[in-house]
Amino acid sequence: MWLTIVSGSLRDPILWIVAAIFGWDLERRIRQTLQFLLAAGFIWGCIRVAVYSSFDASLDTVQSLKIILVCVVLMVLVGATIRYGRKVWRGN
Repeated sequence: MWLTIVSGSLRDPILWIVAAIFGWDLERRIRQTLQFLLAAGFIWGCIRVAVYSSFDASLDTVQSLKIILVCVVLMVLVGATIRYGRKVWRGN
């Protein structure tokens, strides 16, 4: 089940678009970028929990929190990777 959730999350365009938007800006302080990515991951995780619940998946509190945690971690990792890659690409 968890492999399905992670692989489904990686295919979700919301992850890539939002992480790219917040990770792209090198002018923004790293702390602010991290705050944006954490908030975006949390909101995205809540949306995914709501979607799974709408498909009659019976999720308990722990499962819902795990989905949210996976989304937060993925958002931060992808956004930080994009930021780091852009910084290396620019040569700064």
